[in-house]
Amino acid sequence: MLPGNEEQFEWVAFNDLEAAQRVIASCDFAAILLEPVQANNGCVPPESGYLEGLRRICSETGTVLIFDEIVTGFRLGLGGAQGKFGVIPDICTLSKAIAGGFPLSAVCGKKELLDQFTPSGKVLFAGTFNAHPVSLRVALRNIASLQSEFPYDHMDDLGQRLREHIRHTCTKYGLKVAVQGVGSMLSIAFGVDHFRFGLSETAWDGEAFAHFIQALAAKGVLYPPLPTETVFLSPAHESVFDHLEKAFSYAIEKVAERSDAAHS
Repeated sequence: MLPGNEEQFEWVAFNDLEAAQRVIASCDFAAILLEPVQANNGCVPPESGYLEGLRRICSETGTVLIFDEIVTGFRLGLGGAQGKFGVIPDICTLSKAIAGGFPLSAVCGKKELLDQFTPSGKVLFAGTFNAHPVSLRVALRNIASLQSEFPYDHMDDLGQRLREHIRHTCTKYGLKVAVQGVGSMLSIAFGVDHFRFGLSETAWDGEAFAHFIQALAAKGVLYPPLPTETVFLSPAHESVFDHLEKAFSYAIEKVAERSDAAHS
């Protein structure tokens, strides 16, 4: 966002289709940009019909729908979130996983939009390492490997298993917790049972979370320092998954003991 141009933008809460419809229907905006699964505000999945509704409204009003798939691209599947949820944007951005750690990002989209960029169009798009042959070569090998070897369905099952384990253990100790996620992605917040728009809009229990991650660290599991950050499982976690479940059970028990002590 350029300084002084804030009036050209409108912030709309994620999963609030009515608010998005009201803004987009004004036809005052060229595009709407969002993460199809929020990954830095707690892991917030799209509600049923939300992405489909955005697609419909954008198509009706001629508004460009842009998905930021920097996190979800290649993580939720080779088709990213758009493949998983069956909603195709007009433009999407990719990075991180596309080249297996090599520096590479991509802007993908409909031909009529991308043709507006140079050399075919008048919009300048340039970068020092654009189309670098090493990164592109690695990306091709990475994609081929993901197509033939990466167990996306299995990782989805592993993510669901961990989420259910955490929920079940918290229920056992009477703790209020929101455990949200999609596929191999998840986030945990104590003191709330659900967050629809993101944790920045929610009053979560910071002391319980701090106690939780300290207890996990005592068992050799390093967890992100804030519940707004998303955890990502990978095939590397499968060999230590039993240890992860035991560590989470231990940490949740310690949170419950803290809660009991505070109320005694």
